[in-house]
Amino acid sequence: MKITFIGGGSHRFASTARTLLASDDLLIDEIALYDINKTRADAVASFIEKTPEFTAKPCRILRSENLETALEQADLVCIVIFANDPRTLGLVNQACGRHGFMSNSWPMSPGCTLRAPKVCSIVLDIAQKMERLCPDAWLLDFSNPVSVASGIINHHTKIKGFGICEGFSNHLWDISRLFGKDEMALETDTDMHCAGVNHFSFVSPKSLWKGRNLYQQLDELIAKDNWSPAVLAESWSNESRMSIIGGLEQLLLGYKRYGYLLFSSEADGLASMNVSGFAEPYAKRMAEQSDDQVEEMVKIQQQERHKSDQKFSGLINMAPQEMDWNQVDAENPQLKKKIHDLMVLMARAKSGKTVRVATSVPNNGAIKNLPDRFIVEFSQVFENGQMRPSIAHELPTPWYSWISAFAAHQTLLADAIVYDCPETFFQAISCYPVNRDSTQFWKMWREVVEISRNDISPNLAKVIDLLPKV
Repeated sequence: MKITFIGGGSHRFASTARTLLASDDLLIDEIALYDINKTRADAVASFIEKTPEFTAKPCRILRSENLETALEQADLVCIVIFANDPRTLGLVNQACGRHGFMSNSWPMSPGCTLRAPKVCSIVLDIAQKMERLCPDAWLLDFSNPVSVASGIINHHTKIKGFGICEGFSNHLWDISRLFGKDEMALETDTDMHCAGVNHFSFVSPKSLWKGRNLYQQLDELIAKDNWSPAVLAESWSNESRMSIIGGLEQLLLGYKRYGYLLFSSEADGLASMNVSGFAEPYAKRMAEQSDDQVEEMVKIQQQERHKSDQKFSGLINMAPQEMDWNQVDAENPQLKKKIHDLMVLMARAKSGKTVRVATSVPNNGAIKNLPDRFIVEFSQVFENGQMRPSIAHELPTPWYSWISAFAAHQTLLADAIVYDCPETFFQAISCYPVNRDSTQFWKMWREVVEISRNDISPNLAKVIDLLPKV
C-alpha cells in the first residue's frame, strides 16, 4: 500500500506513520510526503526513518517536491493543510464575538465557512489530479471544514472521499470520565453509534457501555444527584482541566435537558447547544480583543510553531537509542502512536479489513428523512472495502432542524465553491441556523465576508451584495 501525506510537514503525520508501520495487519510499501514547505516534510521523513517501527518494518519514504509524483499510484491520500491567513481568521473571530457568535476554525463556525473556499479549492485540485494519477485511491481530508471538503470530493469528482476528525475517539474519554475514570475506554467497553454533522453528532439510544444500554446507565447516574467530575491526572495542565470539566458538565446538562448525549465534546458543538450559556463568555472575550491583540495572537502562534519545529529538529538530531519511544515528551503528544488514529483505521478499511468508524460523507439513505446529497457524520462499518451504516440511523427529534440546517449549509457551501457562485453561497449562509435571519445574523455575515475578501474568490465576495442591509 502506498500512502501519501499532503501537508507532509505536519508533525501529526509522524504519529500516524508510526502507528501505520506498527500495524501487523497492514503492508506499507511506500509513504510519500509532500509539502510546499519541503524543509518540514524532510524533517518528518527523517523522524519516521529513525523510529523503531521503521527499523522493524522498513518501507520506501518518498520526499517529493512534486505533487503529481506523490499522488501517482497512491492507495490512500491524507490531507492536513492550513491555507488561510491567521490574521484574517483572528479578525473574523473578533467580528463574530461582537455580534454574539462563537467562531474559530471549527467546522460549525462562521469562521470556518469563510475559511472553506481557500482550503477546499486546494482539496478540489488534489482530487482532480487523483482522477488521473490514482483513480481508485481514497482521499481522507483532515483539514477543516471536513464536511465541505467531503461534499466537494464526492459530489464533484469521481474520487471517494471522507471527512475525518480526531474527535472521533473523544467519546471514549468523555463517557469514561462521566462514570468516574480519567482514562480512555477500551473499544471492547463500548458499542457506540452516532449520527449528525461533524462536531454535532449524537450518540444513539441503542448504544451500549460495558454490555448495558448507555442511556439507562446515564439515567441511573443522574438519579443519584451526586455526580462530580472524575479526578483528573496531575499531568493535565490547568487549561486542559478546565476544558475537560467544563465539557463534561455541558454533556451531562445537555443530556438532562434534551435526553441525548453529544457524541464528542468539541467546543463548537457544545456552543451551538448553548446549554447554560456556554458560548457567551468566549464570544465576549473575542469581542473585547483589540486589533493589536489580534496581531499579538498571530505572532504568538508563529512563535509557537517555530518552537515546535525547533523541538522536532532536536528529536531528529538525537540518536534513536537516546529516545524513549514509549513515552514521548508530553510537549510532543503528536509523536505518540495512537491506536485510534482515524487515518490508520481508514487504511485498514481500504485494505479490506472490518472497521467501525465515523466519518463525514454523503447521506445516501444512512440517516432517515435527510436528503441523500447532504454531507453528514454517522457511524459506519467497512467490510471488504465496502461501507454501510452501522445501524439504521435517526436524528434526535430536539435537534433535527439544527442538524439538517448545518448539513444543508455545508453541502451548499461545497457547491458554491466548485461553481464559484455567489447565489449558492448566499443560500448556504441563509441555512446557517444560529440566530438565523436576525439583525445580528446579517450584520455578522456582512462583516466577516468583508474581512475575508482576500481568502475568497472575487465572485464569491459578490455575495455581500445579496446579503440584507440591516
